[in-house]
Amino acid sequence: MTVTADDIAAAAARIMPHLTPTPLEPAAGQDRVWLKLENANLTHSFKIRGALNAMLRLQERGAARDGVIAASSGNHAQALACAARLTGVRATILMPRHTPRKKVDGVRRQGGEAVLFGDNYDQAEAEAIRRAREAGGVYVSPYNDPDVVAGAGTVGREIAAQLPEVGRVLVCTSGGGLLSGVAIAIKAHNPQAR
Repeated sequence: MTVTADDIAAAAARIMPHLTPTPLEPAAGQDRVWLKLENANLTHSFKIRGALNAMLRLQERGAARDGVIAASSGNHAQALACAARLTGVRATILMPRHTPRKKVDGVRRQGGEAVLFGDNYDQAEAEAIRRAREAGGVYVSPYNDPDVVAGAGTVGREIAAQLPEVGRVLVCTSGGGLLSGVAIAIKAHNPQAR
């Protein structure tokens, strides 16, 4: 999988009609620490960026007619359900049985079908991939999809625009999609940044 700064720029242009840039605010009592407030985004997470970019790309290619399927224990699930609703596509999200009710309800509120399956994320993901292959739907990974990574990279692109002198960015990581996208965007802006 290769994602470039041009892919991130295209993702930014693609999602802009639906999302607004999130604030970058100084941390309380800190001179040189800034916080990117992705909780101010639609679905209250950065995940909407990648999910929406992936859905819009699938729509451009006419590839999601049979719906999309994913595995997630929360934020990607809600984001993909929202993005699918915005693009008029059916979304089925497999979520581990222990997923908090609030996250399951969030998927349903966004118009997605939440299916509780498995004792952990790995089991839910394996089943989602199997169902996508069997039913002909498109599997949208929360972290291992170039369109999701490019969408997540728009966070870094915004940081660079909002704070041009940025020299170091700390990024939380789980699957690595956000970290990858932000790193690509920040390095394109300032190759010396860490």
